[in-house]
Amino acid sequence: MSKSKSDKKPEAAKNADYSVDAKSTEADSDDGKKLFTFQELTATILSVLAIVISLTTLYLSNGAPYSLLIPPPSISQTNDELPSLLVDLTIYNSGSRSAIINEMRIRTANDGKEQKLVLHAQAELNRQQQIGTINLDNKETKRATFVAQVIRPNDIFHARFHFMPYQSALPVDINEVWGADTLLVDAKINGQWHKAIFELPYRDFNDKFKKDSVVVPEQGYAPRWFHDHPSFEASGSFWSNK
Repeated sequence: MSKSKSDKKPEAAKNADYSVDAKSTEADSDDGKKLFTFQELTATILSVLAIVISLTTLYLSNGAPYSLLIPPPSISQTNDELPSLLVDLTIYNSGSRSAIINEMRIRTANDGKEQKLVLHAQAELNRQQQIGTINLDNKETKRATFVAQVIRPNDIFHARFHFMPYQSALPVDINEVWGADTLLVDAKINGQWHKAIFELPYRDFNDKFKKDSVVVPEQGYAPRWFHDHPSFEASGSFWSNK
């Protein structure tokens, strides 16, 4: 039985059909590869973002160093016979680690030149603060050195510091007091000195020393504010926290 002409297909037409099917299959395969590559890239990006967010959260909650913000202080004279000052400070720690204020001091300057007179943060002892066998009748033992202050994370610390010369530096040359017109406030934070965190004009430092005598107002001395002075910021490093 012979085949009809309609059942017969030229060899060239068959080859053309095979070629079209092959191209279609390759195109579908390429589209699948492209779609898979896009999905894989999207998943990779989302995974990286998740890791970055996790690490950032971990760093902020546990690894971030201290970050102290200290607004300018208020300063006033003390009602004694020494070139001493009362300094009121507020310290805020916005970091995730504690910071320790080990020590504070005030250096004096005149016309931009540092002078010998240095005041150190100390504490005045009284009968309620007596420890052991300290003889409070002896003037040399009435003052204690500065006690370190710990500023915990997210803590706000308010304190009044009493600055005066060390006993070994007394008596003070009155000319050093008269010559001081600027106070340089230094702070030792986590064992490292930060010098001149505040450079404050204070020309009335010699107010209570007049004609070789001490003049103390009955109502005491009013504090001097330094609102226009910028705040001081200090941050520790990730490794050393200094």
